[in-house]
Amino acid sequence: MIEHVDEKMNRRFNAWYSFFEKSESLKPYIKNHDVRSKTILTIEGTPDLIERIRMKALKKGFQLGAGYGQLKDTTFRIANFPAIKSKEIEEVQKFIKKYI
Repeated sequence: MIEHVDEKMNRRFNAWYSFFEKSESLKPYIKNHDVRSKTILTIEGTPDLIERIRMKALKKGFQLGAGYGQLKDTTFRIANFPAIKSKEIEEVQKFIKKYI
């Protein structure tokens, strides 16, 4: 059972990072692949873009986590937890594609 969950998390982790590494405007904040969290992705962009995405996401019913401290205006966080359904992830990715 735990192996299945781990496989699912790794597959999603790789899909999310592949998704953002193709983007010109939104990029993974953590550049070192070896230290990236598999459960929380931190994505960076310009303050205007990050704010616009956060506000429109809320209107769509998606809650993107804010960054911390100095990163609050230039990053958002996405959860990659096992309890999140694949369909929900697809919906968030579809939403974010409008901005990348």
